[in-house]
Amino acid sequence: MSGLKHWIWLAELSGLRSQTRLALLEHFGDPENIYYADPGEVLLVENMTREQAAALTNRSLAEAERILGECRRLHLRVLTMQDADYPERLRNIFDPPCVLYVRGHMP
Repeated sequence: MSGLKHWIWLAELSGLRSQTRLALLEHFGDPENIYYADPGEVLLVENMTREQAAALTNRSLAEAERILGECRRLHLRVLTMQDADYPERLRNIFDPPCVLYVRGHMP
């Protein structure tokens, strides 16, 4: 579950556009690496602003843990962009969400 916490942390950070999240994922590989990244290295990501890099200093996982608890309570599945079940059509839009909350079965 720790991997999901970091995905939700990244998805819930304010001040970041999806394109910025995608650039971070491309640079660091996964949200956990972003979470532990040195602030100086974050600034090396293409088009990263100091304000966006500052948003990444919020390292609290409390909200992500709360959301995961709610997902368990509501029997929701959390899909990340790295999951095979993540819809291909969403991967190809300009501003894809990095996390989806799903109930039921994926077709």
